[in-house]
Amino acid sequence: MTAEHSHEQPIFSISILGDAWVLIFSTAFIMLIVVGNLLSRNYPMSEVLSALYILVVLSFPVDITVLRAYTESVSVAKFYPDYFTVRGRKTNRELRYAEIEGVAKSKSFAETKVALKIRGSQNLLVIPKNPKNGGLKTDLFSWLQDRIQPSEESSPGH
Repeated sequence: MTAEHSHEQPIFSISILGDAWVLIFSTAFIMLIVVGNLLSRNYPMSEVLSALYILVVLSFPVDITVLRAYTESVSVAKFYPDYFTVRGRKTNRELRYAEIEGVAKSKSFAETKVALKIRGSQNLLVIPKNPKNGGLKTDLFSWLQDRIQPSEESSPGH
């Protein structure tokens, strides 16, 4: 982001990396408490194995989130009034809304993703979430759709 934009607050902000770090630290904290408790007392081996099994099962959401943070092409996206930025695997761009040819949404396992067709690009730019802005009472997909639709006043014949 350039220095002239650094003071602006984004209208929408997405960070899979932030989600991953919160899950990693909270899971590590819980695991330290459980392991510390297991080591400080003389539990039977079956109870220790049961507790470790539960820890492994509980770590699956963390594993999925971390894996997703590294496999998604966009892991951080920020949408401002005049432009948006995306960062991720092999992606670090600042784009204008005029460069968006189309917007679509798709449901994945747990979340709705927003796909952008960027002018001159063969690949879709997939934003891994569709966040809501409570102040605007809209979600990213709807906001982008309104943003790229030509207004009726500017269309020919009106």
